[in-house]
Amino acid sequence: MQVEGIPTDLKGEFSICVQNDSILWIGTNGWGVFKLILNRDTSPVSVKSYKQYRYKFDGSNCLNNNSIFSVLLDGDKGLWIGTRGGGLNYLDFATEKFYYYRHSPMEKGTISNDDILCLYKDVDNSLWVGTSNGLNHLVDRKDSLFQWYTEKDGIPNNTIHGILRDEIGNL
Repeated sequence: MQVEGIPTDLKGEFSICVQNDSILWIGTNGWGVFKLILNRDTSPVSVKSYKQYRYKFDGSNCLNNNSIFSVLLDGDKGLWIGTRGGGLNYLDFATEKFYYYRHSPMEKGTISNDDILCLYKDVDNSLWVGTSNGLNHLVDRKDSLFQWYTEKDGIPNNTIHGILRDEIGNL
């Protein structure tokens, strides 16, 4: 399917998230995030409209990095966006404002690394973030407080490419 304005070579897509029957979110490597609204009344299905969210150099509120490795819905409130080097971004659907969770060596409890590789929401709706420097659990969203888990805590490797839950509830 080709849509005018969308790059025809999206070989760099890394994450697709289905919001509902007609809305898809696509995280790409270099093009930011696309929101596609599908027209399901046509056969084959076509794109009714789309919006691209990307980093801009003008200082506006936007993504802070165009290399996206993971996108994850936050119910109907927003979208978590894991970037390679820009940390964790959050798009609030109601305001279309972006919020950022970045690593700061000077502040305790920030995310462990700005290289986000994967996102996972558990059965309690808690957000887990896999980075190039450990696993992170968002324990206090209001204060942007993360709990880190690294090799020192017993995980086999600090580079977390995927997060899954086993049959007894362990990650």
